[in-house]
Amino acid sequence: MKNETLTNKELQIMDILWNLPAQTGTVNDIFDRMPEPKPAYTTVGTFLNILCRKGFVKSKRKNGTPMFLFEPRISRREYTVREMSHLKDKLFGGSLASLVSFFVESEETTESDIAELVELVNHLK
Repeated sequence: MKNETLTNKELQIMDILWNLPAQTGTVNDIFDRMPEPKPAYTTVGTFLNILCRKGFVKSKRKNGTPMFLFEPRISRREYTVREMSHLKDKLFGGSLASLVSFFVESEETTESDIAELVELVNHLK
């Protein structure tokens, strides 16, 4: 999992898992929460197996039944931190200031947004 990145469909499934009440679910649980148009049921199972192989998800039998429960092995925050750090290193030479500057300059940033960023930085000092 160290250098693995999630595809859009894998991230969609991880998002569903992260949002399940116990962060654990069956293929049915995940399939039921997929947006329309839903992929085939077997496709969801295939993606879960890929996520297990990549190390993002673990599976176990559900109380002696033939069904499996799937659970994230990485939190949304851990994945976000890892991906943002990779993005910062890859596209901004490791510079946090360059990353933040890019978004401030390329987005429609309001004075309120800037004030919020300044407050956040001051709070972290």
